[in-house]
Amino acid sequence: MQDVYGRSGGGRWRGREARLRLVSMFGVTWNVQGLNEEHISMRSEAAAQEIVLGCSVESLVSGTKPKPPPTVVLLQEVTQRTWPIFRTHLGRAGFRFYPDEPPDRSYFELTAIGASATVVTATTESLPFTMYGRELHVLEIEQGSFRLRVMQAHFDSGAEQRASEVRMTQAQAVLSRMMASHKPALFAGDTNLRSHEWSLVQASPVTDAWEALGQPKWGESTWPALGFRGRKARFDRVWLHPTLQVKAMYMLGTTRVPGIRCPPSDHLGIRFEFEASAD
Repeated sequence: MQDVYGRSGGGRWRGREARLRLVSMFGVTWNVQGLNEEHISMRSEAAAQEIVLGCSVESLVSGTKPKPPPTVVLLQEVTQRTWPIFRTHLGRAGFRFYPDEPPDRSYFELTAIGASATVVTATTESLPFTMYGRELHVLEIEQGSFRLRVMQAHFDSGAEQRASEVRMTQAQAVLSRMMASHKPALFAGDTNLRSHEWSLVQASPVTDAWEALGQPKWGESTWPALGFRGRKARFDRVWLHPTLQVKAMYMLGTTRVPGIRCPPSDHLGIRFEFEASAD
């Protein structure tokens, strides 16, 4: 008998395989900069295409092979204007959306779940002490017998001390929520966390995906993207419950959109692969 990777084994492996099955999934998180109106339609179109294909259309034309579609897509800073763009492109690829309709807000988060998974529950709650109406979105999804809790948020922004204290509290709340259960869970989103803030809240068995992969230099900052100005920071993060293992990750939005002088967003997107065991 073969496992999901096509490996064959003897009686000992077959006995273990009867009890344990490896499940591998892909996810994407990206702040798509919907509040910047400049070239917003072209940038959003490019971001949506890159999410679905796993590479830019230009790379595809140059011979890059498309990647397997993600199961989970977590977007921040979606707006009323960009909502239909993402819904059209991801909808054609079989994704379902939470929320199902855009909320009455100037910007918001969007979660899209691929056709291979089923959504069991979906809830939204306010982040602690938020000054901007920011929210935590929690979905329970199933793929076969494997159940996963998916969480995303856009933590409070700002360089002032109050904002720093608020987002560290928000981070700690999410980490505690992830560890409240022994079941698999992931969080991904724009945390706005600075390095010194993360060092104060990371005393948790939750894994930071980039750190788990050895802190590769190409992933040490997710903002600003090419052509934007600012002090480099790793605002965008992927956190995994100890029952999950990150296998790979790479950045999206690293090149300029043809016809304009900027990439899809001032944030880089993160595409990641993770693995878990399921009975």
